[in-house]
Amino acid sequence: VITADGVDASHLSVYGYERETSPNLRKLAESALVAENAFSNSSNTSGSIISLLNSKPPASTRVLYPPDILRGSDAYQHLPGLLRLNNYYTVQLSFPHYVDAYTLNLRDGFMLANNKKLVNPILVQVNRVLRAEYTNFLYDLANRLIDRLRHIFYIKKMENPALVITNMADILPDSVKIDELINVLDHSSQPVFAHIHLMGTHGTAFNPAQRTFSKDMQQDEEWMIDFYDDAILTYDAYIGELVEALKASGQFDRTMLILYSDHAMQFQSKERIPLIIHFPGQDYQTRVLTDVQNLDIAPTLLDYLEIPVPEWMEGDSILQL
Repeated sequence: VITADGVDASHLSVYGYERETSPNLRKLAESALVAENAFSNSSNTSGSIISLLNSKPPASTRVLYPPDILRGSDAYQHLPGLLRLNNYYTVQLSFPHYVDAYTLNLRDGFMLANNKKLVNPILVQVNRVLRAEYTNFLYDLANRLIDRLRHIFYIKKMENPALVITNMADILPDSVKIDELINVLDHSSQPVFAHIHLMGTHGTAFNPAQRTFSKDMQQDEEWMIDFYDDAILTYDAYIGELVEALKASGQFDRTMLILYSDHAMQFQSKERIPLIIHFPGQDYQTRVLTDVQNLDIAPTLLDYLEIPVPEWMEGDSILQL
């Protein structure tokens, strides 16, 4: 599952935009399922991604934005946990604090999330006697204490979550996330479930690697469309790189590739967002006109894998439309 941040379907040429912003997506869409009317369940990234992973609306889990966390049974009911039970290696390469499995208290799901292993023997023992949110509190408290000690003794500068959003240069680049994903796929002895969240299309300013529409321009305002379109073009190039790597390794026809966005441009949930699903063997080549939402992604994936969809998932498989 590759989620891009803040991509509006109306700015993708695969959805009819007059600028050629998504040549690789357009080529992929020729043999994929394309949802014409996909919408997010949340205008905030944290709420949207959690809804994608557990097929529950934010109104049910009460997770919209940090410090919101999953509580009780919600912390254990999710797609990566189900796939782990089916022998999948699960990994998340996303974004600190806001799209981080442990920060949001998603338990027993990802074996590796943002280079952190989420299996800790001490926490396992503590978790047996404490509720999930208390274990999360203790773990977070310990991490904050360690971060402060490192900062005091000049070992490592402490990270300010609020500044992470405004200083994108300090986070893992999208190109590195794609490279790490390809490395995981090439070396895993198990089937892999990966969630990758790409941030190059996150506003209010953009730093696209490709400068086609914004060539020779200066970014002196927020949300400049020419730079936004180039950020989408750069994102599209990363998808093209991933697809070519999958084809070169012979994995493309054995891979289910889900391309999605957490919300539309400027944190909108009422605008259409992209949803393109490539199935192994090029199954389900169609355009779906019915409205769909991110709650439907997990049931769709499980339906295709013939893994029973649990009753607590509130979305519907798109394959049943």
